[in-house]
Amino acid sequence: MSGRTLNFIGAGLIVASVLAGCTPAEDIPASVSVAQAAPDFELDDLAGKKVRLSDFKGKVVLVDFWATYCLPCHEAIPELQALQDKFRDKGLEVVGISVDAYTGHVPEFVAEHGMKYAVVLDPDQSTAKSYGFSQLPTTFLIGRDGKIIRKWLGYDNAIGEEIRTQVAASLG
Repeated sequence: MSGRTLNFIGAGLIVASVLAGCTPAEDIPASVSVAQAAPDFELDDLAGKKVRLSDFKGKVVLVDFWATYCLPCHEAIPELQALQDKFRDKGLEVVGISVDAYTGHVPEFVAEHGMKYAVVLDPDQSTAKSYGFSQLPTTFLIGRDGKIIRKWLGYDNAIGEEIRTQVAASLG
């Protein structure tokens, strides 16, 4: 990780955002790996409707853990939206899991960034803890069988290209 840090002031909080990858409020050791069943979750979407990973059974799901204060997360959003647009008809669902502790500004952020894929809220980071990651964004590709195909830490153009390749391969 880079030693360069930015300070972001929002909702009265100062949050450190490391340019090489943002660290969530709690550093969490890795606990899930490729070929394991992805932990199910039940989280509220922006309208307050419960969303579960199991709702997407039989689909390929790209689960992206992100936060509004995370600059690399911002870079990933257009790529994730493009993937959703391109592959939705082939069975891809993108689910963005916001780990922001304060969720009041998330709907405005989602609208401003044109996020049309599913966005759910994990303010206590309980789902993040069950997936066990140590930086934001962290993205998981989950196969139609519910098992983790691939995990990416951080985001840059090379990761974006690899995600595109893996998604296309998973959808046939």
